[in-house]
Amino acid sequence: MKLASKSIKLKRLATVSVMTCVGIVLQIIESRIPIPISLPGGKIGLANIVSVLLIPTIGGGYALAVAILRALVGSMLFGGLTGAIYSVSGAVFSTVVMTAVYKWFYPRVTFIGIGVLGAASHNIAQTFIASLMLSDFGVFTYLPFLIIISVFSGGFTGFAAGEVVRHLK
Repeated sequence: MKLASKSIKLKRLATVSVMTCVGIVLQIIESRIPIPISLPGGKIGLANIVSVLLIPTIGGGYALAVAILRALVGSMLFGGLTGAIYSVSGAVFSTVVMTAVYKWFYPRVTFIGIGVLGAASHNIAQTFIASLMLSDFGVFTYLPFLIIISVFSGGFTGFAAGEVVRHLK
């Protein structure tokens, strides 16, 4: 293996490690922000800024690795095994959707749109998992409320990631 190739792989590994830590820190910060209304599953999703940011900078595969690692560590800190199932399913589905949208539709779909679609797909995946775990498809009646929240939270995270990407260029 050439030295340049090893150097690139090492840089990507370092980036994945650092960005996983940044995502975890953002999760911790978000857990400390008081939310004025109580909506289970409704949150800002600050850590998703990291995933949206990584897709155009180092690639969707690396963004997926960071999202999974962040979801697992975050679940150990905040949610336990059940939380891990929800968190990882949402992280995987949303990162795959955001990567596909970026690859095929960017710049027609902006980072704000990518963030909204990521937040919505995260909620869809978690609602699907909840319906399986509870053996009740009635939980899908809650999904429209989560999608509305996705517009705002995903719009914010997409905007923030887009601003960072714009300043990196």
